[in-house]
Amino acid sequence: MASNNKSGARDIPGFTRAPPSDAGTCTDTDSIYTPTHTATASGPESTTSTTTGAWGIAGAPEASGTYMIRNLDTGEALVLRNGELELTRDVGIEGGCCWLCEERDDGWLGFRESVSGRYLGRDPSGGLYARAVEHGSPEALLVRPLSGGGYHIITCSWWTLRRVGIRGGRFVEVGKRERQTAARWEFIEMGQRGGRDRGGLGGAKLEIVMAMVWIFLATLLAYEGIKWANQHVATKKPRQD
Repeated sequence: MASNNKSGARDIPGFTRAPPSDAGTCTDTDSIYTPTHTATASGPESTTSTTTGAWGIAGAPEASGTYMIRNLDTGEALVLRNGELELTRDVGIEGGCCWLCEERDDGWLGFRESVSGRYLGRDPSGGLYARAVEHGSPEALLVRPLSGGGYHIITCSWWTLRRVGIRGGRFVEVGKRERQTAARWEFIEMGQRGGRDRGGLGGAKLEIVMAMVWIFLATLLAYEGIKWANQHVATKKPRQD
């Protein structure tokens, strides 16, 4: 069971990303967020420190980066297993813990699990799930750096921004009065950055697959050429009486 955040970390007044054009009226109930198409911050984002862990470097998520999303207070990673989100220390080798960060043209972030291609998003009850294969409105997320370390993950619900919290082992949305109980997350970069990668193929793997395809096509073409040449020679061979 994941524990609630009790550190009392204060939010830095600003966002790392701009709000979307299709939800430009989203407002945070604590009046930190300005409802425009460009998010502004009164304090520098660099106030959140970058740390190095066993898996990689933790820092602000950026588009094309692949991250492990981990609860800063419990050390549990956000993992997709059998279609369900879990928080676990036992990451394992079967995957489900690597999230590719994407950014829409309107500034919203999205996190797509690299194996299943499912996006992290807000479920109808206000929690988190990973079901959609497109970066739609429920999958549009923001992250906000905290002066005490880590980030809040923020969703938009009916033109209102809500932080993601954990209560009783379940993901819940947290409003203004409960903002100190919102979960603190860290984003640990897992590897080299690349472009859009559906189905879990990384850039290197994609290059290997393409090379194998070209080798197959070249082999097939050579085989057909030899076959045609043999048939052509056979048809022109002089008949012996």
